[in-house]
Amino acid sequence: MTLFLVCTMRYEQTIEQSLLPSREGDYSSFIAAVVLLFLLFILNFFLFCQSRSKIRSYKQIRRKRMKRGFIIAIIWEVLSFAAFVLNLTANSSDRWWVNAKDGGEKTFIRAGLWQVCFNMYRHRFDYYGKIYHGCWWLFSPEIRLLRSWITNNWLRWVQTLSTLSLITSFFAVIASLLVLRNSEAFKSSRQVLTAAILHGLAGVLMLATVILFGVDGKRRDWMMNWQFNWFGWSFQIAIVSCILHLLTAMMAGYQGSNKFLHDMYDYERAHEELEHRSTLKYPPLPPYHSRASSERGLSSNAGSKTHLHQYA
Repeated sequence: MTLFLVCTMRYEQTIEQSLLPSREGDYSSFIAAVVLLFLLFILNFFLFCQSRSKIRSYKQIRRKRMKRGFIIAIIWEVLSFAAFVLNLTANSSDRWWVNAKDGGEKTFIRAGLWQVCFNMYRHRFDYYGKIYHGCWWLFSPEIRLLRSWITNNWLRWVQTLSTLSLITSFFAVIASLLVLRNSEAFKSSRQVLTAAILHGLAGVLMLATVILFGVDGKRRDWMMNWQFNWFGWSFQIAIVSCILHLLTAMMAGYQGSNKFLHDMYDYERAHEELEHRSTLKYPPLPPYHSRASSERGLSSNAGSKTHLHQYA
């Protein structure tokens, strides 16, 4: 387009110089400039029409959309797997609440959703004077006397929400793998929307888990020396997992909703119908002897071609 503008300006100057004929009456330069300008205009118009036809080609648009949809799907598939791995890591690790600051007694080391670690700790309500040193599962019989203190109501809710989030994330990954396994994965909007809903549910459950643990984890009646404790890397991984789940749900939901709208309205069929209508021509009139007698009478009585078109 820029080249055409430059050439047009050059030949406009040539035309201005050759508008008036020379003294010798030579019009050859003027005619050559006009012809060349006309040819350039025809060439530019042809290229413009060709580019517009390429842009508006349904197959190319569909191919570009499929390529873009494939790239988006690969991205949220990777995010889906990463969110599940982080969710599993956060649930199985014991670094949710750790002793991270200097000071106080170092009897408490760290605690997770399913495990707790102590260092030469003696509980004040344990009349047997048992010393707890090491890490235990929360349902271990070794710490049955501490279970009512450690696993209180809010921690049970955190464990329940986190477990539901992990289960939902597992099914979401399975749905994502089914979408990826299908050779025509992006022609099924239901599979993509199902994966998006599962990831969104897993993200919401993990968000509730993080909020509840962040609010009640700092309670003074839970772990000793609360002023020297802080959130560990397991809690941070849970936050990242929540973000990835919600991001995956948004990307898959965007792709699935667009595909669902595309499925609701068959663009390919509509495009073919429009092309058929644009190239539709009136069928030729049948010969006079092959028409019905009523049509012959009408055409012979009226003697007008408009009647022939109406009753053809």
